[in-house]
Amino acid sequence: MTTPTRRRLGIEPVEFRQRSPTRLHNGRSGYMSAGWFMLLATLVAMAYGASIGLGTASGYLALPVLIVVVLVPILRHEARAGRPFDAVGLVFLGFSVKMFSAFARLYMVQEVYDGNGDSTAYDTWGEILSRRYRALEFTTDPQGSIPGTGFIRVLTGAIYALIGADVFIGFLVYSAFGFIGSYLLYLAFLSAVGPGHQVRYALLIFLWPSVVFWPASIGKEAWMLLGLGLAAFGAARIIERNSGGYVAFLAGLGAMYLTRPHIAILVLAAAGVGVVVSALFRSGAAVKSFGFLSKLATVVLLLVLGALLAPSVASFLDVDDVGGSGFTEALEQAQERTGEDAGSAFGGAPIESPLDYPWALVTVLFRPFPWEASNFQSVISALEGIVLIGLLVFSVRRLRRIPLESIQRPYAAFAVAYVFMFCYVFAFIANFGILARQRSQLLPFVFVLAALPITEKAQRRAATFRQQRAAARAVDDPEQPAWDRSRRGEMNIVTAPLPPPRKRS
Repeated sequence: MTTPTRRRLGIEPVEFRQRSPTRLHNGRSGYMSAGWFMLLATLVAMAYGASIGLGTASGYLALPVLIVVVLVPILRHEARAGRPFDAVGLVFLGFSVKMFSAFARLYMVQEVYDGNGDSTAYDTWGEILSRRYRALEFTTDPQGSIPGTGFIRVLTGAIYALIGADVFIGFLVYSAFGFIGSYLLYLAFLSAVGPGHQVRYALLIFLWPSVVFWPASIGKEAWMLLGLGLAAFGAARIIERNSGGYVAFLAGLGAMYLTRPHIAILVLAAAGVGVVVSALFRSGAAVKSFGFLSKLATVVLLLVLGALLAPSVASFLDVDDVGGSGFTEALEQAQERTGEDAGSAFGGAPIESPLDYPWALVTVLFRPFPWEASNFQSVISALEGIVLIGLLVFSVRRLRRIPLESIQRPYAAFAVAYVFMFCYVFAFIANFGILARQRSQLLPFVFVLAALPITEKAQRRAATFRQQRAAARAVDDPEQPAWDRSRRGEMNIVTAPLPPPRKRS
């Protein structure tokens, strides 16, 4: 029904139309075209890599398999979902960019760092262990702790035992892990936030440089992003009381525990915050309802899991306990170790009082600043930090709603708790290179806050502006009397007569 306000503005309501579930993509959005371009660029890059001895020719066999096994089921799911935007094209673009990043990461390790990197060590151990596994010898010591580095060596060996010891195929497989993690984070946002800026979050989670580039090689980052995606998806479903949440959350928690148990503890605690907020503010008067009791049981379960994980975390951090002075001691040791590399070392921003928190947030999220960059990689990281500052400034209307949205949508409370705890822990890191890589585990939850819904008043104002601009364009072009986006499958905008547009000077 048309409201008086809309009559005065001279517009009719926006009529949304569902996309046809049979269409796999929409060419006019540009996402699918960009995805095909990036996929072609990946094929060209692999040919170049093969010509200079990187061994990327194997990608011509592995990439089609990953497309069939990983990408096609996801595209079909998105086509059936009928999003109000070209989600299929956007997901395809994200996958193509991820595959290109696998080549970029391999080129960086082999050509820029002369093979000196964690992925090289994982590849070497993966080849050794794969031969043992094929001979059914499963007792070989990976010479690394589990949880920790040893697990990635074992995982790489298992992958190589199945597909063959090929470093570029390994990079592609781990990149696929990272892509699946990003997709699960995207589904978690759609499930728990809903009317937020879905396109914005999808663009950020699939195309942001740190999230795309660093988890695109054999290593912990890709596996951690997969674990974060599973845990976030599970937490979103638990908070919204949907089925399957506990299985996904425990699977994600287990994946993170095997690699970085301290991050698993942070996610566990943040999920507890989200569940508590959901129980307190979304159960209403039915305090004794089944929903409230199930969330109370969930909190108890999270506390039990935390108690079970704590000894392993203490062993991983090489401290007596993870509470009080023991955890602080571990953070101080991490600051000393990461500050040994003079090339990217800095003073760190440890939190010793609440007044230190703002600078710690700035350090973990945005540094290095341009004047602190010492090489090409840190310059790129500094530019990314500036863009992130611009994104958050541009999202200030959404950030102002964090307290209210954290109550109405407890997944936002989960994201806020994780961001603050992560910044507390990693403020002790005294190396810009390490911080840039670790940031890929933080940014997906920062993006949640930057894509929260804005007020209805602001939404109406934006819709009015778009409709008036469309009407002005229709008047300027008499061959197109109305602006119709129906062929895009996004929406139809029906406009009432408007006053003549102001002449352009």
